[in-house]
Amino acid sequence: MLRSQGKKNNSSKNGMTKLKIVSHNMTGYSNITTSSIIKSHQPNVLLFQETWHAHINDQHQIDGFQIFDKTSMDLDKPLIGRPYGGVITYIDEKLNPKPIVIEKDLIIVQISQVLIVNAYMPFQGSKNQDRYTELLAKIEEHCEDCCNIVIGMDANISDPSSLNRKEFLSFYKALELKGFDPDEKTYLQNTQAGIVEKLNDLQV
Repeated sequence: MLRSQGKKNNSSKNGMTKLKIVSHNMTGYSNITTSSIIKSHQPNVLLFQETWHAHINDQHQIDGFQIFDKTSMDLDKPLIGRPYGGVITYIDEKLNPKPIVIEKDLIIVQISQVLIVNAYMPFQGSKNQDRYTELLAKIEEHCEDCCNIVIGMDANISDPSSLNRKEFLSFYKALELKGFDPDEKTYLQNTQAGIVEKLNDLQV
């Protein structure tokens, strides 16, 4: 999703760099998937949700990229069941990214005059339901005074009657975002095509 009030084109001019952004729900970090995305799309910004990672280690490193991450798991307690949550944002270090928010389900980074938002939203009926409203409010607060915004997230709004969906669509309208179809799936699994959403390009 994107809101842009600046110029956008297909070439770099006057020293400006074109942002190539890919957002993807990983359902578990994978070096193979990451390498495939980089080879296919050659992005300079990667937004991953549901990475299921506990700590950043050598397998997560990508040459030339700065990493912003947060695990969702409580590392002070033994893990029961499968890993869960987690967000990782990779940004080409030449873009001089500035972290604004680093939380277990939300990362906001600024590149020049562009805010890059990466979020994993709680699913309907989860024990963290209040967090859904809190996250949208926090994103909106940080985006109010910024004209260029890119948001990559798993919105978890597949249920047409869910409160999540109503809240999200209100948020989407309030920020005047573009590039999202609420009738399409917001989560895909075990597919080779379609799981990667390449977001609109901006110049910085």
